[in-house]
Amino acid sequence: ALVADVDKPGVAVVPSMLMDFWAKRPLEHAVILGRPIEIARDLGVDVPCMQTVYAILKMVERQYLAD
Repeated sequence: ALVADVDKPGVAVVPSMLMDFWAKRPLEHAVILGRPIEIARDLGVDVPCMQTVYAILKMVERQYLAD
């Protein structure tokens, strides 16, 4: 429920990627998720949830930047 709570009035900290999303700016997904996924792959660690979130973020970003 943390992601849902960020959108409520009175929340002091809003993640920069969420601010970018609201403003329809390019997201920082390559640094925040892409690089850690590469490091995990290099170390032989599976991170399927991170890979899924990364793929979804790239798709969402592509859609709103195309509009």
